[in-house]
Amino acid sequence: MLFCTSNMDQQEEIKKNRYNFSFKRIVSRLFLTGVVGIIFGIVMFPFMRVADGLLFQQKASIGGENLLRMIALWGIFTAIVTLFTFWKKHFRMVSVLLIVCWIISLALGGLFLFVNQSSLECKRSTPYVLDSEFNRAFDLKVQRLNVEKSNGTYWGITYNYRNCLDVQYYEKSEELGAEGLFFAVDPTLQNLKIFISSDYKSYDDLTISTILIHELTHVGQYIDETINKTKSDCFGNEAEAFISQTILLSQLNQEEVRSIYSRIRENINANPAFKILLGVEQTQGEEYNACVTLGKANNLTDQQLNECIWTGMKNKLEVEIKANPYYQEQCKNNSSRTN
Repeated sequence: MLFCTSNMDQQEEIKKNRYNFSFKRIVSRLFLTGVVGIIFGIVMFPFMRVADGLLFQQKASIGGENLLRMIALWGIFTAIVTLFTFWKKHFRMVSVLLIVCWIISLALGGLFLFVNQSSLECKRSTPYVLDSEFNRAFDLKVQRLNVEKSNGTYWGITYNYRNCLDVQYYEKSEELGAEGLFFAVDPTLQNLKIFISSDYKSYDDLTISTILIHELTHVGQYIDETINKTKSDCFGNEAEAFISQTILLSQLNQEEVRSIYSRIRENINANPAFKILLGVEQTQGEEYNACVTLGKANNLTDQQLNECIWTGMKNKLEVEIKANPYYQEQCKNNSSRTN
């Protein structure tokens, strides 16, 4: 009889402790939950993707991917801890708190997905698979144009969308009708498709770079128009794209520039991309000489001189582009094909 009474008292004591919600016990379990959460965080590190050296939107997309991984891993780790605590019948409050944290993280993750889905940022955490020469051309422009500090330029805007850039060779080059084309057909900005004529498969990275910078300028124009809901002039866009090519040329090192002009002198028709580049560069030279003369007569500042050169160059290029039947046809209906 005494044994039975003792056993009943012990069961009552266990039951009492099970539902003990004293301040001291709650604080101790919160502390233990925090310790377990820190351990979870440390264990998660090897599963996270590193975004060092990437641009803002690339970091943001990888950050979003890491957030979803953290939520999934927290759920898995919580399930493991919960099975153990409920099996051993110890520290079950810790499991309940971990489950509450996981539910909160699910709600925040759902909110993040909802907000991210409605945004026009590049949501891809990995780039499209591109031929190696395209990646090398991208890297060359990143280095020469310092795109991380060029957020106000079209190529700076474009490089935030690098993971959404899909650059491919177009096999039927005669149908393409140009060195390269950007197809502005995705208003979500997740597939910014550029085609380069397959005639350039055997050409070097400098050639590919001069073609790509033109098309990347069109991509930046399209992104800017889509986000800000504006509409720009087709002929003006083409002029700006040609100006971008001369800016790239001005940032190349002496050996690279020497290589370009050496090949132009040997056979100007051997590389159509360089022939175009030479024509635009000559236009820049003419405007430079005209503005220097104007500057001496009117005491223009360096800033005014630069504005004179680039404005005059754009205006002159627009006149030439408007007189070109190819661009007349392309711009007639604001075609989604942008040369």
